[in-house]
This record gives sequence, C-alpha cells and structure tokens, in this order.
Amino acid sequence: AESIVAMIALLGTALFGVQQGVIIAVAVSLAERLSRQYRPGDAILLRDGVFSDWAKERLGTKYEGSPTTDGVLVYSFDGALFFENSTYFAERVHRAIDRAKQPVKYFIVDAGAIDSVDYTAVGVLQALYRQLAADSVRLCFAHVSPNLYREFDEYGIIDLVGDEAIFSTLSLAIESVPSLRHPVRQRLDELELAPDSYVVVGGAVLALLHLRDTTDIDLVVNDEVYQRYRDEQQWKEFAAENGRRVLSRDGFNLQHSWHGTSFKRLRRDAWKHDGIPCVSIDAL
Repeated sequence: AESIVAMIALLGTALFGVQQGVIIAVAVSLAERLSRQYRPGDAILLRDGVFSDWAKERLGTKYEGSPTTDGVLVYSFDGALFFENSTYFAERVHRAIDRAKQPVKYFIVDAGAIDSVDYTAVGVLQALYRQLAADSVRLCFAHVSPNLYREFDEYGIIDLVGDEAIFSTLSLAIESVPSLRHPVRQRLDELELAPDSYVVVGGAVLALLHLRDTTDIDLVVNDEVYQRYRDEQQWKEFAAENGRRVLSRDGFNLQHSWHGTSFKRLRRDAWKHDGIPCVSIDAL
C-alpha cells in the first residue's frame, strides 16, 4: 500500500507539477490511512480448540487439547474502537461465532491493540454484550491496558460485563474461564432480594432449569428495589434499544418491565422454582 502511494505521488508530481503532486499524495495517503482504520486487521487466535500459530507462540502448547478451551473463542482486533469501525467490529465478532463448528460459550477479545474507545463504540459494545448474552455467550476482554481499563470503567463497560471478565493477559483469561460459571441461585443470593420484589426473566430461567448456561441474570423488580439500587454508585443505568431503562452491574440487569409486561402482571403469573419467582412458561 505504501509503495502504491509513493508511485502515485511520483506520477502526480511528474504529470501535474510539485504542488499538485503533493496534494494528490497527501489525499491518497489520508484515504489509505482511513481505510486501515475503518477496516483494521483481525484474527482468530482460538476456535474449536485450535490455536493459531501466533497464539501458540504466545501461550505455548500447555492449553492444546485442554478442556479449558472447550467453547472458548479468542479474537484479536488490531486497532482502536471508534465510530468508523465499531459496527465492523461487531460484524466480525458475529461472523467469527457463526463460523465456529462447536457452540461458543466464551468470546474473549484480545484487546492488546485496542488502545482506546469512543462513545459510539461503547454503545456498540453494550449492544454486542446483550446480543451475545441472549445466545448464552459470555463476552470477556484480555490484554486490557491500564488506559483502556480506565476508559472501560468510565464508560460503564466494567459494570456491564463484570470486573471478573477483564484480564491483563490472554493466558489468565483462558485459565479463568471455568471460574466465570456462576450458578444463577448463587448469584441471586448476592442481591438479598425479598421473594415478592422480583421476577427472573429471560435466559436465567432456562439456566435454573439446566437448559442452558448463562452468567447474565435479567430481573424485573418493583419500584422500591429499582430506586434503591439506582441510588448506589456501582450500578449504572442506561437506555436499552427499545428505550426502556435498565440498571446493570456485574451481569445483573434490573428493569421495570419485560417486553411490555409490567412487574405487577409478571408477578401475578409467576411460578417458583426452588423458591425463586420466575416468569411464566407461556410468557417465556
């Protein structure tokens, strides 16, 4: 690419003069630079238990054939995330998952080359996290630099995915995959909610029935609970795609309603699984 830019600069100068040649060269260089930023390089480092050559050099062979890598996909993205390439990033993530032969349960982004994110990219990451969570895929980040961690913290990404899903190295991320499996009941106990103040909805109900694995827990709660946690600093409130307000922290998502159904109605039709109020099977 640089050779082509140099040849264009040479020909432009020869045909149109020095000033015009320089202008052409600058324009072509900027276009080439923007093209690389808009479509950065990326790679699959681990998928279906197979490591890339680069990953083998970095990690060695200790993880090859290990059950630790079951359901793990490691993806690297070679550039900062900002408004021009964030949608492309999300498309590449979905493509990487769709091409996996085995079900993907943990998607680890090697963020070693991601030095910063902007507001638009944060919105894409939030939507991506929820889309993957709906498919029982846990999103994690490895090689997160201190600067990127600060930005993740400032924008609420840490509160959304959970601090336990952020790693300083790739090997630590892979080794920690089993520890990311938290039973729904165990996680619900952390909130210490009264049984009549919430209803479990979405994939967490299927996890209680042992039909799927998930670490995200969506709850519809009454106004008192929502307001109580809204006033706590570690919870972050944001607007979902349909405009509803959601409180998030470490994989918990608290909301007033679910697909247009109020807490009062969900509570009326709820059933209990081992004492945990769950959305009705018909509604689910």
